Amino acid sequence: MILRVILTSRRVVIYLATIVLLSAVSWLLGKTGILINLAFPRPQIRLPYPEICAVLGGALGAVILRPRFWEWDRVASGRASIVAAAFALFGSVAPAVIVTAGALALPAGSPVAWRICNAVVMCAVIFLCSPYLGGAVTGAAAIVLYFAHGLVNNLWHNLSFVPITRLPNHNTHWITASALIALAGIAHYRTRGATAWSQRMFARDE
Repeated sequence: MILRVILTSRRVVIYLATIVLLSAVSWLLGKTGILINLAFPRPQIRLPYPEICAVLGGALGAVILRPRFWEWDRVASGRASIVAAAFALFGSVAPAVIVTAGALALPAGSPVAWRICNAVVMCAVIFLCSPYLGGAVTGAAAIVLYFAHGLVNNLWHNLSFVPITRLPNHNTHWITASALIALAGIAHYRTRGATAWSQRMFARDE
């Protein structure tokens, strides 16, 4: 029953189409990125387009996969929580496909695990916060913070305590990423994807 609800959900189909489209863009722009060089002679920061596409995919996923009451009516209350958690887990890891598609445009042997890990960390944070702040607000904030992180790294210093890697480092943060994915699933399970406050926000958006 739960799997059928997930697989037949129109939102999942729309989100999959979004992932495919962003993966195509990521592949086309896989070798390029946005350069931030505002604090010469500090090293410039490159924000890879595949990573940007992944953050956008996570932000759109928080909106597309948000709960709608007519769908919850099809399942018992306990199952609704499981469906919400499944959507959160799926939305947290699916954008990794976007980054992987961009890696296909890179020379053979180029390290890509750090980019995939970055995408998972950022998208898991989006889904962790979306039940409480709303999908649109969380997604928009994530995009702004992503670019702000790049600016701060170039203008000030390396934010090594943030689990987002910037070149020339290739570090991964899979333990943090796994913990954030689990927390996102728990948050959606407990709230069924939205708190009362964010549900009121959704109602105004409809």
